[in-house]
Amino acid sequence: MRISENVAVGCWVLAGLSVAVWFSTLVALGPAPGSSQAQYQAQDARLPQQPRSGHDTQAATVALTDQPRDMQQRTALERHAGPDLGESISVASIGPWDIDIESSGAGLPPGSGTAAQGAPIFAEQCSACHGDDGTGATTTTSGAPAAPPVVSAVKRNGIDDTTLTIANYWPYATTLFDYIRRSMPWTSPRSLTDDQVYALTAYILAQNKLIDAKQVINAQTLPKVQMPNRDGFIPRFPELIPHQ
Repeated sequence: MRISENVAVGCWVLAGLSVAVWFSTLVALGPAPGSSQAQYQAQDARLPQQPRSGHDTQAATVALTDQPRDMQQRTALERHAGPDLGESISVASIGPWDIDIESSGAGLPPGSGTAAQGAPIFAEQCSACHGDDGTGATTTTSGAPAAPPVVSAVKRNGIDDTTLTIANYWPYATTLFDYIRRSMPWTSPRSLTDDQVYALTAYILAQNKLIDAKQVINAQTLPKVQMPNRDGFIPRFPELIPHQ
C-alpha cells in the first residue's frame, strides 16, 4: 500500500513540473517585459506572414523593398545561379578534346597523306607493337604480349574475335583515323600530327588492299572508302544516323 502511495505522489510531482515548464515557455515567448503593445505589433509586422488584407500586402511589399538594392540583386542571383564551382569552359578549351570523327567524315581535320608517306612513320612508331608491315608480332620490344595485327587477310568466322580484323570487320574507314589520332602510339597518344595520321591511315588501308597505294587520303576521300563489312551492322536506331 505504501509503495502505491509513493508512486501516485511521484506522478503528481512530474505532472506539476510539466505544467510549470509549459507555462514558463509561454511566458518566454510573450512580449519582453516593459515593451508596449505597439512595439510588439511593430515587430510582428516585420515577420513574414500570409497577408490578411490589402493594407497588409502593401506593408509587406514596403518591408521587402526596404532591403538594400545590392542585397535584392544578390538574392535574385542566388536563386538562379548554380553551385558556383569552377568556371565556365570556353569553346577553345573544349577543342583539344572534341576530336570524335563521325562515320560520314564529319569532324575530319585538314591535311592529307599517302601510303608511301605512312610507311616510315609506321616503321618508327607502330612496328614495335604491331610487327613489321603491320602483320603482327609475337612480343613487343619490352617483352609484353604484342598488339593485334593491323594488316591481315584472315577470313572472318562469324563473331569469333580471333578472326576479326580491320579489313574484314570495321564498317567505316573513318574509324581508323579517329582511333589512331586518339590512342596511338600507345606510349604517347595524341603525339602525331594530322598529316601523319592521314598517312598512317592510308598505309594501313593500302596494306589491306582496300585502296590504291597511290591514293591520297584526306577529309574528302577517306569517307568514300568502301569497307567490305560496311553493311554487316544493323543500326538499332537508324533514324539517328547522320544523312550522308
